[in-house]
Amino acid sequence: MSKKFAFKIAVISLLLTAINSCYYERESDQLKVCYVRSGSIWTMNIDGSEQTQITYPPVSAYDNAPSWSPDGRKILFHSDRDGNSEIFVINADGSGLKQLTHTSIPDTNICPTWSSDGKRIVFAGTRTPTSYVFIATTNANIIKSYNFIKSLAYPTLSPDDNYLYLTENTGAPYPFRRINLLTNNTNDIYETNAGYTSISISPDGKTIAATYTLVSHIHLWNETSYIDFLPNAYDPCWTPDGKTIVYISAGDIYRINIDGTNNKPLTTEGGCSSPCVQGKPK
Repeated sequence: MSKKFAFKIAVISLLLTAINSCYYERESDQLKVCYVRSGSIWTMNIDGSEQTQITYPPVSAYDNAPSWSPDGRKILFHSDRDGNSEIFVINADGSGLKQLTHTSIPDTNICPTWSSDGKRIVFAGTRTPTSYVFIATTNANIIKSYNFIKSLAYPTLSPDDNYLYLTENTGAPYPFRRINLLTNNTNDIYETNAGYTSISISPDGKTIAATYTLVSHIHLWNETSYIDFLPNAYDPCWTPDGKTIVYISAGDIYRINIDGTNNKPLTTEGGCSSPCVQGKPK
């Protein structure tokens, strides 16, 4: 290969790298966030613009825990709009609302999210008197279930879909539970006498962001140790590039880079919870 030809290849490679970097940066900037405000599901751009309500539950009902599908086209959530806690799905533009589960009180279905390929969903629930986490088709037909003594919440699949993480939501210390879906082995990951909720796995699968409930801080875990990342914060969710976390503080949504820079609010009206970033199921 001539030096001149090699130089041209190097220049082309550099240009392609720059183009790709700009593309992904632009795509990241164009992401949306879904969230709960005053009992309804809303979406907005990740810079806080174009805040749009997409669900309209009855006055006495509450829609909660939204999660984007990996392709960004649909949003799962749970709601008591039919008198019981059930799983629903809706298109990201607010069309096509569909109820997926149909159970009777006192049984419940909560905290739905997606597998990384969008072909399955997971959610927590009860079938009295037992608590479960369910793996199901996108129409909520149960494929597999795991039962526990205590009530469960925040089930989250690892990016490779080999592990299922969840927390208990009754009886501190609220441990992470991790289920190996290949072996069905379960183990606990938690700090002694601590409590954790609202977990989100980084896109590379190496770090868990979770709410430390005793003081409402966000901790970052690598499964053996943690960093006290952010005070007065809860409900974390990673962006798909793994560089930013969206979270709640004092009822508003914020974003912050994982190096601690660029911490800024996206909403200012209050009453917000459960943010989830497009392309990154919780």
